[in-house]
Amino acid sequence: MQVNSSLYGNTTELDRKLQKKVRFLGFHIDDYIVDLPFAKHLGFECHSIARAISMAIPELKVVDGVYLGLEWLSGDGDELTIRVRECSHSWLETPDKAIIDAYPPGFITFDAVLVVAKGMHELFGKGLYRPCE
Repeated sequence: MQVNSSLYGNTTELDRKLQKKVRFLGFHIDDYIVDLPFAKHLGFECHSIARAISMAIPELKVVDGVYLGLEWLSGDGDELTIRVRECSHSWLETPDKAIIDAYPPGFITFDAVLVVAKGMHELFGKGLYRPCE
C-alpha cells in the first residue's frame, strides 16, 4: 500500500494497525452476509457500520457528529464566497485520537480512511470532523 510520507509521522503504529483491521473487515463483509436470506435487503450507512466495527474491534470508539463540506457560492476575482455545510456522520476514534472513517461521506468505497489528527494537515483531516457534544 502506498502512503503519503508527509502524513505518516502524524499517525501511530497503533493507528495504522487498527486501520488494517477495519479494512480487512470491510473487504470481507460479503463473506459473512452473502448467504443470509435477507442480504439483498440490507442497507448500510456510516452510523451502523461504525457501531458494528466497534463491536468487533473494541479499541475503537464510535463518535457521532458532523462532517464538514464546502458549498461554493461564487468565486469572482479576489472574492471567494463559500458556505460551510455539514452532514450527520459517525466515525471511529483510535486510542491515539486519530480517526478511522470506515464509510467516508462523498466516497463510494468500503476502504477505511485513516485521518490524521495532528500536525500541519490536521485542518484538512480531523478538522473536518466535529463531534456532537
